[in-house]
Amino acid sequence: MLQRSRVYSPYFAVVDDKAATELGVVADWVCARYPDGDRRFPKFEVRSNPDDPPDVVLVDGNEERHGFEVTELVDGRTIDAHIKQNSMGFREFTQEEFSALVLDRIRRKSGVFFKDSSCVSKRLLIYSDEVAIAYGECAKWLSALPPVAHSFFDEIWFIVPPDIQPPGHRQKDAPCRIFLILKT
Repeated sequence: MLQRSRVYSPYFAVVDDKAATELGVVADWVCARYPDGDRRFPKFEVRSNPDDPPDVVLVDGNEERHGFEVTELVDGRTIDAHIKQNSMGFREFTQEEFSALVLDRIRRKSGVFFKDSSCVSKRLLIYSDEVAIAYGECAKWLSALPPVAHSFFDEIWFIVPPDIQPPGHRQKDAPCRIFLILKT
C-alpha cells in the first residue's frame, strides 16, 4: 500500500483503491471522534458502485446503520502538475477561495441521496492531506466557515491528518484532526 500512495497527498489515499481509501477515512474519523470506536461500531459495509452513496455504512451495537459519504478536497491543477511531474508545489488558497471550495463540495454532495434508506444518520466526511490545506492556514479557517443553511446530512466533518510535530515526524498513534462543520 505504501508503494502505491500518492506523493502529493500520501496520508489517506491508496492509489487505485477508492473503497479502501474511503473506509480508511471513516476509520480515522471514528478513532478521532470516539475513544471506544471499535466497540461502538463493531460492523461495517463498504458500498461500491452502483450501491453508493453512502460509501461506507457503520453498524452500531444496536444494529442501527450510520451512512457516510466520503469526498476528498483537492486542487485539481496541483494534482495534475504532480502527476505530470511539472511541479512539486502546492496551491495556497485565500480564506474566501477555501470557504467557497468547501461550501461548493457540500452543496454538490447534498444533492445526491443515499440509496440505503435504512441509515439512521447521514454524515459527510470531507478529507484532505494536501499540505496547504491540512497544515497551512486552511485548517485554521475551518472553524470560521460561513454557516451551511441546510443540508441532506445530519453532520458534516472535515478531516485532516494528525499535526506534525516537529515537521516531518508523525506523532505515534496520534488521531487525525476533525472539525465539525454542521450538526443538525
